Amino acid sequence: MIKVATDEELLAMLEAEKKHTAQSSEPQPVEKTEAEIVPVGDEVYLYFDQEDEKQIINTLMGTTNPMDLVYQFADGSGRQVRGISWIGTKELVGVLEKEHGIILTIDDIKIIDAGDSYVALSRCINMKTGKVMFGGAEQPKKMKLKSGEFKEDLFGFAKCINKSQRNAYNNHIPESLKAKLIIEWHKRVHKTHREHP
Repeated sequence: MIKVATDEELLAMLEAEKKHTAQSSEPQPVEKTEAEIVPVGDEVYLYFDQEDEKQIINTLMGTTNPMDLVYQFADGSGRQVRGISWIGTKELVGVLEKEHGIILTIDDIKIIDAGDSYVALSRCINMKTGKVMFGGAEQPKKMKLKSGEFKEDLFGFAKCINKSQRNAYNNHIPESLKAKLIIEWHKRVHKTHREHP
């Protein structure tokens, strides 16, 4: 069910989400794996966000690519960074249900029109344990073109909702499962490149 929250309700929930995210995203010692999951800076999250925007549009248009489960790019230092995409997140939600009997459900989305942007907060519940996690997102109503001009983003509302859902789901998905998907994707990509150079 989608409800429109009051500004005060949503801002209070977003503050709680920011506190939770800040606590859970404190830099931790990272054990390197083949997938090399490491803490990353804001520019990396912005990149993932932009790539997810493209996937959201492609999903709405019916033009997704199964190889888009994971993002990979070189950061400013040349290090390869990988992360789970929106499509990958939905894939992992399916894996949790099929292989582990864990059903994750977005049971509430609160949305406000914040003037120049939309703000959404999705509530996701693990139906097996009852554990509830939130995911917030803010999406500008205008997008910046390569020319530097701004244009109304016709998909801004949908992007905001999808990003908040992605964030809520990701708060439930174990990091070990994310690492496994990245490793399997990496093997698949290298196999494809060997077969079709």
